[in-house]
Amino acid sequence: MEIVTEKDLKNIEEQLKSVVRDQDRFRLIKANANSFISQVNK
Repeated sequence: MEIVTEKDLKNIEEQLKSVVRDQDRFRLIKANANSFISQVNK
């Protein structure tokens, strides 16, 4: 089972392209990481 799929990575990449500020990029990456971690811990 893939935890992070190619589709997930493409979605994150598209979201990052639309974010200008580094602080907001960090929040986006952190939110995605927490989401994947919570899926693993189920």
